[in-house]
Formats: sequence, structure tokens, C-alpha cells
Amino acid sequence: MRFGGGHLDPERWHCWRRSQLKRISLKLGTSGVAILRAEKFKRMKCFHAGGEAKWWLSDVQRAGFLDLSSELLEPSPIRRPVELTRWRFEAEQKAKDLLRRMGYYNLFGQFA
Repeated sequence: MRFGGGHLDPERWHCWRRSQLKRISLKLGTSGVAILRAEKFKRMKCFHAGGEAKWWLSDVQRAGFLDLSSELLEPSPIRRPVELTRWRFEAEQKAKDLLRRMGYYNLFGQFA
């Protein structure tokens, strides 16, 4: 099952994830402000800035990317829990194994 609010509409209740693309962008020198700029703040009721993203929020606000004047008061849909199937789990493990064999974790670390 998806934990941490997986039943909430991710368009409205967004938990920031340090995806592989974001990790690579950071390694290549992209700023946190540029990474967060891509988020759709105008659609969100709540943004959970996990990890290093919480340190970038004040810079993002100063850059003018947070619109604090908008209010999203209409109800958002509740989603049914999403089961993590054995097939999905195995597919994710195969992808990680492929990355490992390609040397990704040697370049970016085991927990990248």
C-alpha cells in the first residue's frame, strides 16, 4: 500500500520526492530553486517539502514562484489505497538492478 497520504489527491496534496531525475539534476549543478520552480504550486493545497527541499522554500518564495494569494477551498477527491502488487515490486527491483549493473550507484551512491 502507499503510505503517507497516498489516499489524497497528489495534485492538491503534494509530497516532494527526490526522484532520480532530480538527483541527477542536483549532481549536474541545478539549483534547488530551479528544481522547485517546476512544481505546480498554484494547484496545491499543501506542499510537503521533504529532504533538502525544505531549505529551498524561502529562496523560491523570494524568487516569486509561490503564489500565497490563491486559495483552493473546494474539496479534493479521496483516492482508494493503491496496492503494491508483486509484479510492480519485482519490476521496480529489476529497474534498480539494471541501474546497479550500469554503474549508477557507483556514480551517485547506494541511496541516490
